[in-house]
Amino acid sequence: MTGADFSEEAITRARLLASELGIAATFVHSNLYDLPRHLEGQFDVVFTSLGVLGWLPDLEGWARVIAHFLSPGGIFAIVEVHPFVLMFDEERDDAELRLRYPYFHQPTPLQVEEKGCYAVPDAPTQGIANYWFHSLADIIGALIQAGLSIASFQEYPFMRWAFFPWMEHRDGGWWQLPPGKGDIPLMFSLTATKGRG
Repeated sequence: MTGADFSEEAITRARLLASELGIAATFVHSNLYDLPRHLEGQFDVVFTSLGVLGWLPDLEGWARVIAHFLSPGGIFAIVEVHPFVLMFDEERDDAELRLRYPYFHQPTPLQVEEKGCYAVPDAPTQGIANYWFHSLADIIGALIQAGLSIASFQEYPFMRWAFFPWMEHRDGGWWQLPPGKGDIPLMFSLTATKGRG
């Protein structure tokens, strides 16, 4: 197993955890777009984890990195927040779905002052986070342009956390909109393959 992250602290902690658990793993400290300069080889499976795409300004560059590291015949997988739900105001507590953000990619990111972080919401940190919006066409198109073939695509009416403060926690650890509040896609999954050339 090989993992990469731009956070040196995250990589240090991942290495410690892998050592404690006796897991054979390599962790690389690198900006995503620079990863081909810091890592060699190809992999049968490449995975982009939940919550990554909003931090990336260039999806075509992201897809080229995937294609670079994916073995011929290999599979790429992603599970991510659905771009549709990202248009709505996530701070409203009145259980209303109100549009707030654009659907299509913008040249400049949305800048948000944040306290804590996604891993530890009450951490004593504060900073400005940059987020980019990407449509489904941006995501799928970047992968196709990089030479990958879409193998599967699914949409889901649930999430792993309460995106809106009024979502309901359900069995299995999923969060969903309350009955009568709409049936919209909240997450999606996609797999793509690389031809054998």
